[in-house]
Amino acid sequence: MGEIAYSKDDLAQAAQINYLTPENTSFIETKGKMLDCVVNDKHYASLVLHCSFPHTDRQIFVSVRTLKNKEIGMIKQITDFPKETVELL
Repeated sequence: MGEIAYSKDDLAQAAQINYLTPENTSFIETKGKMLDCVVNDKHYASLVLHCSFPHTDRQIFVSVRTLKNKEIGMIKQITDFPKETVELL
C-alpha cells in the first residue's frame, strides 16, 4: 500500500484544538429541544456532545460536534460555564 503524505501544515492544523469558553461561546436550546451554539459570532445548529478523555467523565474534555461529526471545538471543563449552561449541556 502507498503511504499518504501529509505536509507540516496539514499536521499542525489537525493538532489545533478550538477550545470553547464562556467568553467565546454561547449555547442555545432550540424550540425543537436541539442544541445550537454561537462561537465567535458563527452559528452552529443541531449539535451533539462527545466525552473525549476519559470517556467516563462527562465534565471534562467534551467535544462539541455537528450531526455530521465535524468538531466545532472542545470544552475543557463544563463547570467553567454559567450554571444555566451547565444544566443545558
